[in-house]
Amino acid sequence: VKHGTNLDQCTADNGTVCDPIAMRADNPLVNIRPVYSYPFPSQNTYFWTDSNCTQAVKVRQDGTIAIIHEPVSNPSFSENTVPFVDAVNTVNFFSVTWERDPMTFAELYPSLNNTCGGGACSITRDDSCLCPVTLSETPAFDSLPSRADVLSLKIGAFDPDAFSDANITYSLLQSSDDVEVYVSSESNITNSTSTIFKVIDEYGDAAFFKNMISSITLGEVYEIRNPPLFINLAKIELRDAEYEVDAFLTHLLRYPSAAPFISKKLIQYHGISNPSPGFVERVTQAFITGSFTSGGVTFGNFKHGNLKAVVAAISLDPESLSPVVDEDPASGNIREPLLKVI
Repeated sequence: VKHGTNLDQCTADNGTVCDPIAMRADNPLVNIRPVYSYPFPSQNTYFWTDSNCTQAVKVRQDGTIAIIHEPVSNPSFSENTVPFVDAVNTVNFFSVTWERDPMTFAELYPSLNNTCGGGACSITRDDSCLCPVTLSETPAFDSLPSRADVLSLKIGAFDPDAFSDANITYSLLQSSDDVEVYVSSESNITNSTSTIFKVIDEYGDAAFFKNMISSITLGEVYEIRNPPLFINLAKIELRDAEYEVDAFLTHLLRYPSAAPFISKKLIQYHGISNPSPGFVERVTQAFITGSFTSGGVTFGNFKHGNLKAVVAAISLDPESLSPVVDEDPASGNIREPLLKVI
């Protein structure tokens, strides 16, 4: 974190910042040696430095990557970086989407097989590739896009009505039947990375997207989408971790196979061990649409995953109510003794 950024944060929190000169990392008068090597940021002791620090990306042979910090060497001390961003000690690798070869469909990324992109990246001691990175952020649209175009964007945004800033405000610039365009007072045009689009997604929820395409180039050869980041490592807060977990759970719930999987499990828990595909399909539709209608009565609130609609679909389905189904030897629930035998 830069000293100016930290100063702004401390001022907003009614705090003060330590003297950047007295607390420099290379100040021999400081009695406590800076400690950066603990895996938990709260246990590290940070000191100010006027040396530069660059970011890089480490690519393993399986195509997963890790974000690396490369500080300029300190003449007074042998510096260490925090393990989760250290080129040697990091284990924080994650998957990204690489471009694929049009003929073989193999992922194209720097590896030992191509000498780390033909020398674009350097080879590390553990046979990975360490690549310099360049960030590019450009507007996605310069005019009112369609709903489908907005839903193709990858970067979410806040609700403009919830935005509060003394210097910047958001207002509705233009709209269509299914897209609203909000612009900041700084730009006041659609063709800006600060512009926000509002649409209703396929789950019936209001979704906000930033008018931005953010990508990083590795070694001036490979380009990938800039991975999203929920947690600010310079100011870690429990709130941000909760947001990330909530986004992850929402992603799992909306995965295409989640609705039929959960629906089948719930049917089995309600006493039918071998539900028919039609039964599972009907309950799945209730799960996706958030509603179920039987006898002129509608259950649910039309929200994805509404359990009231799902329970009604299971309980009121013909396979649950018809006595004819009881004559089918494949119908019913497997009891515990038989489960133990199986």
